[in-house]
Amino acid sequence: MERPTQVTHWRSGTGSPARRRCPWCGPSAGRPLAEGSGAALAARGAALAFQALAAHAGLTVDISDRMFLSERAALLGLGRNAPWSCAGSSTFVRCSDGLVVATLARPVDVELLPALVESDPESSDSWAVLADWARTRPAAEIVTRASMLGLAMASVPGSGRPSSRVGPGPGHVMDRGQSRAAPWVLRRGGADGRRSRRLHWSAPLVVDLSALWAGPLCAHLLGLAGARVVKVESVGRPDGARYGTSGFFDLLHAGHESVALDFADPADRSVLLRLLHRADVIIDSARPRAMEQLGIDVNEVVSASKGRCWIGISAYGRDGAARNRIGFGDDVAAGAGLIAWDPGDGRPAFCGDAIADPLTGLHAALVALACVLSGGSFVVDVPLRAAADLALMLGRSRPGGTDAAERGVSGWVLACEPDVRVVDGAAPAVRGTAPELGAHTGAVLAELARR
Repeated sequence: MERPTQVTHWRSGTGSPARRRCPWCGPSAGRPLAEGSGAALAARGAALAFQALAAHAGLTVDISDRMFLSERAALLGLGRNAPWSCAGSSTFVRCSDGLVVATLARPVDVELLPALVESDPESSDSWAVLADWARTRPAAEIVTRASMLGLAMASVPGSGRPSSRVGPGPGHVMDRGQSRAAPWVLRRGGADGRRSRRLHWSAPLVVDLSALWAGPLCAHLLGLAGARVVKVESVGRPDGARYGTSGFFDLLHAGHESVALDFADPADRSVLLRLLHRADVIIDSARPRAMEQLGIDVNEVVSASKGRCWIGISAYGRDGAARNRIGFGDDVAAGAGLIAWDPGDGRPAFCGDAIADPLTGLHAALVALACVLSGGSFVVDVPLRAAADLALMLGRSRPGGTDAAERGVSGWVLACEPDVRVVDGAAPAVRGTAPELGAHTGAVLAELARR
């Protein structure tokens, strides 16, 4: 598998976006595939907006050299891997009317496979079992059954159904007849609309309940802006990223505090609620029903303060029929259409590494910073699907570019916007190590007891 080794730029030209080749899309060997998304522009725009807003508040946050879309890949040594995702946990499966994208990243996903296919598979090859079962079934049936079981699958637009594109995802608004994407939905919190306007950043307390990539990236950026970040994990089900490559977890969590609680224990749930009521910003990346099962009313927590915001990161949004549908960065992006197509054999390829995750994390951090500086109380819905939709919409409107493949560029290099350098092969500097699970539980609980 190729590792990213070069840096390049694409500058505006006369080519069609559909013809541009992006060396982060396609198989591990051979020519890269063309992709037409605006992922680079979406990521870079959010990062620059975050930095500018921080500067307006008198903060020095220099993230100008961060390659957010590729830093996990650089740390883990990942590269192009079509038809699989870079990490190898997602791929495309043929069904009777097109393709579905499926993720089997967790042990529980494999355990649920017999329930999905309604039989005890004879083969131990989970992907072969899934492919054999899906071949004669329509995408809608597969996705519906998977959703009911808590498996991450989505239909792939343009893979066989004339009307497979289902329209704008959460976070879209209409303005003067034009569809314009905002990757979040903002709701005013507080029954009386109280507002405490902040004219400066006052080192807010961020309680991070999230896991994996998007939520921790949001918390990490707020930490760089000077926020105090307390990561809260379940002792029975801590953040799965802890058990991956330590460098990536360290990158996102160094300098934060770690609290571990038993979410099955009423006493610990009470402690969690008290901590949430002390927070200025709360970040979670669970399906909405997870908070409901813990007895936590998000709107009530936000309404109890005149300046608290809750950043809810989910696959498909907090409202609607898909509110509890599971999804990860690769399958959500591919389900939105954020993919490349091989003109030779017609096969799809993933764009980048779980690309909906860093796109969502960047925009979540931007809106969180804005909420804190405004002093208002907000519940913010930041779906991965909406972030992927935004990248697609930007891609449709951007100018053409030069074909990097024709210039001999190899490896995993994203070069797709005029003068925007978003991906290179250098691993980001990891400054410090993440705290051990629960390293600050005693200290934080003692602090709560004194208040």
